[in-house]
Amino acid sequence: GEKYGWMVEVSPADPSFQNKKHTALGRFRHENIAFRVEAGKPLAA
Repeated sequence: GEKYGWMVEVSPADPSFQNKKHTALGRFRHENIAFRVEAGKPLAA
């Protein structure tokens, strides 16, 4: 099987949100990714 996978955006706060696969981030060998969100600044992963 595959030993790495794609990053997928999910929203536990919004049940109607459709999950999004972010292929531009590439594939990762680890389990998760975190984002830093600050108003007025670019999103950092």
